[in-house]
Amino acid sequence: MFFLRKSVRWHDGRPFTSRDVKYTFDVVREAKDAPAKLRLRPQPSLLRMLAAGYSPVLPAHIPIADLRQRCVGPGPFKEKQYLGGQVVELERNPDYFLPGRPYLDGLRYLIITERSTRLAALQANRLDAFIPLDMTKTMAEDKRDQQE
Repeated sequence: MFFLRKSVRWHDGRPFTSRDVKYTFDVVREAKDAPAKLRLRPQPSLLRMLAAGYSPVLPAHIPIADLRQRCVGPGPFKEKQYLGGQVVELERNPDYFLPGRPYLDGLRYLIITERSTRLAALQANRLDAFIPLDMTKTMAEDKRDQQE
């Protein structure tokens, strides 16, 4: 059994409902009467997705093809700007269901595909975070030594 909070809304103001949850499960499991297809084949890891707690729920009122072009969710941040291959900028969702949250006004993700350019941006303090798996032990030690 699942319980949904009553005060949750999508970024476009529509209420988050059990219809959205059913729609998502129907699409992911490719039910015969599903209004859309998410993948070209059935999702074999549906149970694992549910157990992990990282399974997104799709808004039933927005076609999947539209969701590939824009982000609509019920989360603490909503899309402000997306420049493909350059930047993703999110702004605080003033209608988030937890009062006073999120604490930040927004988030900005720079998309830097070249590894050495990412490291240079980190060293120049243009970045607050970095994908740690993308850094060698020597690179991490050098960065640590620079900050000490």
